Parts: sequence; C-alpha cells; structure tokens
Amino acid sequence: TGEKGVGKTCLLNTVTSKTAGVIKLEAQPSDSERTIIKNALQELANPPFKFMNLLKSARRVILYYRLFTLGRSPIIVINATERKVGQDYAGLTGAVRTLVDKYKLRVIIDGSPNSLDETLLRTNRQRVFDIKPMDKEMVWKIVQLKDLFKYAKEAGLEDTVFAVLGGIPSKYEEL
Repeated sequence: TGEKGVGKTCLLNTVTSKTAGVIKLEAQPSDSERTIIKNALQELANPPFKFMNLLKSARRVILYYRLFTLGRSPIIVINATERKVGQDYAGLTGAVRTLVDKYKLRVIIDGSPNSLDETLLRTNRQRVFDIKPMDKEMVWKIVQLKDLFKYAKEAGLEDTVFAVLGGIPSKYEEL
C-alpha cells in the first residue's frame, strides 16, 4: 500500500521482472470475488479453447509449475484500481483467501488506500508493506530525472522543487 504515485507498481515490476510464473491482472472497483478468481485462473491457465474446463486447466498448470519449481507456486499480482467516491470495493478479501487456500497460489495486491477495503488489511494472514514517500536524497538519485534535477540545481530551485513535490516520484515525472 501507499499513496498514489509513490512507486508501488514500479517496485513490484522491478522485483518480479525476471521471475517466472508471475501473472498480473487488474481488479476493478465492484469486481466480485468470483470475477477476480475467474480472471486470475483464466490468466494463469490461458486455455486455447473456450469450451475447456478452466478450473481443471488451472489446477493442471499449478501442479506442473510446482513440480518443475520444486514446490513453489505461481504468483498472482493483482492491481486494485482506484475507485470513485461511492463505488464498491473489489471483492479482494474472499478472492485472495480462495486463491491462496484452495489453489495454493501466492498473491500480491498492489493498491492505494482508496482502492483497498479495510477488511483485506485485517485478515491476520497478510503482510502489509506500506511504501512511504522518498526523502530528498533518494528522489535526487533517480536516474530518469537527472535532466530535471540538473536544471533545478542550475536555477537554485532544488529545495523549492522538493518542498512543492515532496517524495512522490510520479509528480516529478509529470513536471
């Protein structure tokens, strides 16, 4: 978890970029538990024909994956998209429980506080990593932004830029 633009998705993409068996999908607000489970299994099994049994295909993929990786399970990364005021939360709590308990998958949820139901964070089964904004030294080490920082330094605006934008990398990208 962490506020929007702090770098949660970038961190997850970096950590999982060279990891086999990582499936990524989105959970929209109001997506039911059943929809999220179906989408995860669909993405995992990817059956070539619509008439094939999705559950059997998914179980077979998981079995073979665990066989070839000495017992490790595939990882499902679910990006909980932002919800608007008044919209229901995605049914992540039950979906995650089913994907972990029934299918023995490893599940990671990527979301900002606005997109996550509080019950998801209080199951006593989760590990929550709250990604905080970066400090000034960390922000100024971001290689992709070196031209911006060079300009800010030449103009004597280093402190002002950080005071206005804070430690949220996406704000610097926008600038």
